[in-house]
Amino acid sequence: MSFEKLAAEWVLKTQNQNRLTLKSAFGDAVYEHANNKIFKKTDELALEILKKGNVCNDPTDFSDLEPFISMSNIESKPATSNVQGPSSISTYDENVHPPKQSLSRNASPSRKPYPYSTKSQPDELFNPISEEEFKNLPKYMKGSLAFSDMDIILRKLDEVMRENWNLRHKPMAKLSPSQKDIVIAMHDELNALRLHKEAFYCTEAALTAALDLKMRAKVKVVRPCLRHLHRTSERTVKGKIYIMPFQ
Repeated sequence: MSFEKLAAEWVLKTQNQNRLTLKSAFGDAVYEHANNKIFKKTDELALEILKKGNVCNDPTDFSDLEPFISMSNIESKPATSNVQGPSSISTYDENVHPPKQSLSRNASPSRKPYPYSTKSQPDELFNPISEEEFKNLPKYMKGSLAFSDMDIILRKLDEVMRENWNLRHKPMAKLSPSQKDIVIAMHDELNALRLHKEAFYCTEAALTAALDLKMRAKVKVVRPCLRHLHRTSERTVKGKIYIMPFQ
């Protein structure tokens, strides 16, 4: 059965309900006018479609009802719609029922933008540590650590993280085979840490290897101090310690 015939059957089945609704809402006068001007015409066109398969472009013309609907004793008029098929019956007043915002299939909720640009590095990964902050560190935490030692390690940490970031952003065609292996490992680590692809990070082992022999032993003392001062945060994955700027 064609769509036009299905629509015609639907019109015939719903005509009685439409008559009752109109009569109860606007009274006998409006009902009689609508019955003579609209419903009978619609019935005839629907039956014609069922018999001949003709297409009815616009069987419902509500212009004749405007004098009745705009009467002063009627506070609100029914919402009208251009009937195109069984699925379209009436429309809501958008002032009373505002349309809901629907998310598309690929849409995602708003996310907080990552603080670092994808094209350039920030001027500072870490805020400098003041001497006052260093003095207020718990004595059991800093022990015999000197302020200059912490400053040296923090600067080296910044340097190592930037080197890793730069290496990840080089074209793969310009990397040596060993560098490609390092970059692939970095991307795996980012996924394991659930970090943004533009994140700065390094391993404790990489930081230690970049320091002088004299400073390497102090890394384990400096790490908790930096966490306490909210300069870094850490995660451990598969036995490796990863250091990141505090956020």
